[in-house]
Amino acid sequence: MDFESFEEIRLSADGSKSIPPPPPSSSSLRLCRICHEEEEQDTTTMETPCACSGTLKFAHRGCVQRWCDRKGSTICEICLKVRTLK
Repeated sequence: MDFESFEEIRLSADGSKSIPPPPPSSSSLRLCRICHEEEEQDTTTMETPCACSGTLKFAHRGCVQRWCDRKGSTICEICLKVRTLK
């Protein structure tokens, strides 16, 4: 049986079925670790505020500022480095 040709179908809590959209190309999109908004790599609204890497590397300046203000600290809870806004 060839599983490559099957579509993924998800069931939600209310029993309705949905087919998820195809995943975006990870090489062309960045994801804000706080608000989860995607943007193209060639735009410049995302920053790397701490030492985190991979999918946790990028965040919008405003998202990081609001997060730090609410938390009352500028230390990243993942990498434990002081967040810097460039």
